[in-house]
Amino acid sequence: QGARDEEAGVDAARAAESAQQLYDAGEAKWGTDEEVFNKILAHESFAQLKLIFEEYKNIAGRTIEQAIKAEVDGELKDAYSAIVECVQSAPAWFARRLRAAMQGLGTDDTTLIRVLVSRAEVDLAAIKREYEALYDKTLESEIRNAAAWFAMRLRAATQGAGTDDGCLVRVICSRAEIDLNDIKKEYERLYDKTLQSDIEGETSGDYKRALVALLGPA
Repeated sequence: QGARDEEAGVDAARAAESAQQLYDAGEAKWGTDEEVFNKILAHESFAQLKLIFEEYKNIAGRTIEQAIKAEVDGELKDAYSAIVECVQSAPAWFARRLRAAMQGLGTDDTTLIRVLVSRAEVDLAAIKREYEALYDKTLESEIRNAAAWFAMRLRAATQGAGTDDGCLVRVICSRAEIDLNDIKKEYERLYDKTLQSDIEGETSGDYKRALVALLGPA
């Protein structure tokens, strides 16, 4: 297991030695000695790794990112690449993860919640700055857009011929309470009526009562 010591100082001589070890374990041979990569990438501090990566470029004539893409495949490549990106700029890496979590069909809520809840306040402030620098949008506006996307899905599910019960149940039952509150606010902002009123108008009986109970206070 990794035992990264971020309090340790940097050592230029050791960085050059580690960079040479990475080169010898990858580009300089047929196949890749992943044990060497694991030992260095999982144990050295980010400050030391940054120096190692600079030394690697001096030795190999190309970046460690390029070497990893050429020498490693699959999930291991993704893991190594994530470490390199974090060393270069941890806030930028988290900003990209948040962006990816909110793009495409639906929202990757596991990633969204894990990043937002697990980062210290000062760390999250840096992530928010990086997000705006990378995408010219605030993180807050993008998260609100995610809530709006779910609000629009619920609106579509309650309109037209019949009700899309699968969508209603999936969205309402799977959202965390704080997330569902944001969706309800967006729904009312977009359609000038509450989500509860539309659900009550489109469903009936025990099913209606269950959905309204899951929605919580209006």
